[in-house]
Amino acid sequence: MSRAFTLIELMVTVLVIAILVGISIPAMSFVRNRAKEAVSFSNLRTHAQAITAYTTDNSDSFPYFTVPGELVEIDNPPFLVAHLQYFDMHRVWHLGLAWDYYSLNHTAEIFRSPRTREPGDLDLVFADYFYPCAFIARPDYWTAEGRLEGTSQWVGTSTHQVRYSSAKAVMVESRPYLDEVRVPADVLRTSLPMAFVDGSAEALGVQSRIYGYEKGDGYINSQYGAVHYINFLDGLHTVRGVEGRDRK
Repeated sequence: MSRAFTLIELMVTVLVIAILVGISIPAMSFVRNRAKEAVSFSNLRTHAQAITAYTTDNSDSFPYFTVPGELVEIDNPPFLVAHLQYFDMHRVWHLGLAWDYYSLNHTAEIFRSPRTREPGDLDLVFADYFYPCAFIARPDYWTAEGRLEGTSQWVGTSTHQVRYSSAKAVMVESRPYLDEVRVPADVLRTSLPMAFVDGSAEALGVQSRIYGYEKGDGYINSQYGAVHYINFLDGLHTVRGVEGRDRK
């Protein structure tokens, strides 16, 4: 003989289901975040390998294709970047490397962080992974005592200048900061994924990172194509540039 559910039994069942859903949602979110993190680390290591391949093909020189105050035309793939700021190479580096070192268009997913929240957030020009500005200026540019005015220190760098290959970032994922840091207190809770010159990759908390050179040009050198005046993100403006360290 069949027996109908009582109201209390039905309420208990609904409550149990609600509890299970409440438990599973954070778990699913954790799994998704870990999957995105794994993709990001894979991307970072691939970018570090591409930089290494570039240095091998170019007499140990790191990628460098910006010119102060001039337009820059990228050949791989053909793409004209009008009025490119000199230090903007930190987010358009992939325009010059995409085809030769990835056999991909510059809009490929590997240049986009898996943490990008909405499809509309995808930028067709700028990469979500940043190439440190430290690689396109002499080491003494990144010190208060050695800095000169003008563009004499704006030059490329090479692998023999790197002293700490496991501590000098060669690629930094921007999305954790862009998505998660809204107030200064958020910095303490946000880890920053980086790839290093030796090819390793790790997400560093604020206690493990070394803050970069914080005094930039402001608009002093804007006539040469540079507006560059804060340390953002860690790893981009390393003290002593390629000779310095980004991790403790």
